[in-house]
Amino acid sequence: MAKQIRCECGFIAQGDDDEGVVSEIEKHMRSDHPAVLAGMDRAEIFGWIEEG
Repeated sequence: MAKQIRCECGFIAQGDDDEGVVSEIEKHMRSDHPAVLAGMDRAEIFGWIEEG
């Protein structure tokens, strides 16, 4: 089943697995929310994953 993470800005990252969806949200955050990403631990982002 596909995985997704919803950003507070409305962006939805999707991927086939945990690593894929985390990579997609990291790309989004690097371009749109770099200060937020800089203060985050990657393990925390894995906690945002939802089944899509």
